[in-house]
Amino acid sequence: MTEQTPEFWTMTGTFDDQPITLDAHAARYAHNDRLAILLYTTDDAPELFADLSINVPHVQLADDQRQIIVDHNITSETLAMAIASGLLHDTPDDTVHVGMTTSHVYSLTPQAAQWATTTAPTAR
Repeated sequence: MTEQTPEFWTMTGTFDDQPITLDAHAARYAHNDRLAILLYTTDDAPELFADLSINVPHVQLADDQRQIIVDHNITSETLAMAIASGLLHDTPDDTVHVGMTTSHVYSLTPQAAQWATTTAPTAR
């Protein structure tokens, strides 16, 4: 029996000292087919919680199918949930300048990269 890839990557943790569960959805940016990760609440009427990734086409990534630029607005709690769930490695690969801010480039873990490739295949 083959194991089916889950549609979402589920993350649990706390936000504002309250327990929270989020589902990560993998998608692709239309402009350059880079990986996009969107976070949704898991209640009865799921809503977009945050964009974990941002698309910065002029920034070169070592592997744009396994790396994301994490939005600088992501809270430390949300980033910790992504790391603890096994979605992202625990240390950033790089720091990039985006306008007047800096953001970090993170790699997906091997399991998360497989999930992303399966649920959001590249158009290339």
